[in-house]
Amino acid sequence: MTLRALMLIVSLTLGPGPALADTYNGAEVTYDRYEISGASLSEVQDQMSAKGPQGFWAYTTWRVDWTGGCDITVTAAITLPELSADAALNDLERAEFDRMLDALAAHELGHVDFGLGAARDIAAAGCPANSNALFDPWLAQERAYDANTNHGLTQGVYLEAP
Repeated sequence: MTLRALMLIVSLTLGPGPALADTYNGAEVTYDRYEISGASLSEVQDQMSAKGPQGFWAYTTWRVDWTGGCDITVTAAITLPELSADAALNDLERAEFDRMLDALAAHELGHVDFGLGAARDIAAAGCPANSNALFDPWLAQERAYDANTNHGLTQGVYLEAP
């Protein structure tokens, strides 16, 4: 079962509620949702822009923790939109939303990859107590990733009327 299908099952059975957790390449990822609705893709897009975290349709944060013994953990939180039960989209519009949501989730997992890269650098350096400088290149690459993909637009993060 894919993560997308699992997320859908959890959201349908639990509704807005506890976040779904998963593992991605060794990182522990928590998925949070914000609810949107609408009678058209244009309305859905407007709601994502208005309700999305920090003005984006989705948002990812990651964190790397380690001990002197080099036990490293990477955790991330991804916030994604979710259509409410009363969204009045037709089947083709829902399919387009689902296509965009898959691309958006994949783009956000790309952000998690930067946290995993930072963790590899920390491990390679022997897990020193002060590794803040090791994060700087990864944070710069993350900013470039959003600039180069136009926040996922080039990866399919857009809604197009069918």
